[in-house]
Amino acid sequence: MESDTTITKDTAPSGGAEVGQDFENLEVAKNCYHADGEKQEVLPSGATGVDDNDIKINVPDNKTCEACQCQHSQKVTLKKNITTLHGVCLIVGTIIGSGIFISPNKVSKTVNSPAMSICVWIAGGALSTVGAITFVELGLMFPQNGGVMIYLRKAFGGCLSFLSCWLIHVLLGGLRRAIGFLIFGKYFWAVFYDPPDAPPDWANTLLCIFTAWCIIGIITVFPDLTLKVIDVVTFFKLFSLGLVIMLGVVHLCQGHTENIAVGFRNTSWEPQLWGEGWNSVLWAYSGWNSISIMLGEVKDPSLLPKIIAISMSIVTTLYVMAIISYHTVLPMPVMRSNQPLASILAKEKMGGSGEVIFAVSVAVSTFGNAVTALLASSRFLQAGGATNILPSCFSLISKRFRSPIFSLLYLRLGTFSPLSTRHLLQALSL
Repeated sequence: MESDTTITKDTAPSGGAEVGQDFENLEVAKNCYHADGEKQEVLPSGATGVDDNDIKINVPDNKTCEACQCQHSQKVTLKKNITTLHGVCLIVGTIIGSGIFISPNKVSKTVNSPAMSICVWIAGGALSTVGAITFVELGLMFPQNGGVMIYLRKAFGGCLSFLSCWLIHVLLGGLRRAIGFLIFGKYFWAVFYDPPDAPPDWANTLLCIFTAWCIIGIITVFPDLTLKVIDVVTFFKLFSLGLVIMLGVVHLCQGHTENIAVGFRNTSWEPQLWGEGWNSVLWAYSGWNSISIMLGEVKDPSLLPKIIAISMSIVTTLYVMAIISYHTVLPMPVMRSNQPLASILAKEKMGGSGEVIFAVSVAVSTFGNAVTALLASSRFLQAGGATNILPSCFSLISKRFRSPIFSLLYLRLGTFSPLSTRHLLQALSL
């Protein structure tokens, strides 16, 4: 059997190499067949000895293609498997979480009028879109994994990059993910139990740990399946928001305009009270930078402006329409309460079944956020290891699964620790 580095009768050019000549001695190759099976067409200036027939050579690891001077090493990289649809679902799925279903009341409480509440949500969408557009330009300049960590490193050096990495994803990352899982557990059990009959804290903790480890296992072994899961969950979130909007439209068509007709009356103009409202809005829109963390896995980074434009248009439109729907159905005293608004709206318009539907919606939304958060965090940590901001072990990639194996192992342990802390449950009152 002939060696992979040997030119066969079918691959020999007419003007140069002979059958049986070693690849290392071949001066020119028109088509370079890389180790991963991807062909790169190469025709250097001044090349000689190349006829019209392609030279098809299977280049083994650790060999250099003489034409394009690329090194075929055994270095394993992450797959470039994010399409436009995956990118849109990744951003939309990261942004739409539990916030739009349970916390618009914080904004209503601070501004105290339907019209001003709607304006604040529009402004929050516009501000988030501006931030996303900024990251589009940076992403096109540096199309690699890491997001803000890479941009800070390029602009200000390693110190700020190091601090952002450790603060956002190492020190606080586990706590934020744990909070998301605890919210998921709370609404998961709400599907089966009324609040007085909720299971004990240890059962909720075990559910959250089991769910987190299952998600990390899927991300580790089936990276392509992970993107499909994100797509499915994102479409379910869009359906849930669409149901909220539809209930508001039906209520409006029935002639009920008394709640939304309040307009700007009784608006609170005290700036010190607006901070919490703005914080809630920006938190509900957070996640628009998720695609930048995984930009190195996008098949065509030049499509980033299209992905951002579609994603932010979808989220802003749905958020504003959902807020209008809330204010159409629910009066301001209810909007200012601490109750989950989507459940109240569904119970009023659909009865007890509607309350169960939206408990499922919140549980699925927080589950989807957990998937996208763990996926993005694993890539962020891997990029930190690859750029020496974190220990180099974080950059290790499984040759079999093409996933950052050590980063995912850290996330498995880092998510377990906060979830197993009973004081966290008590402090969050979850």
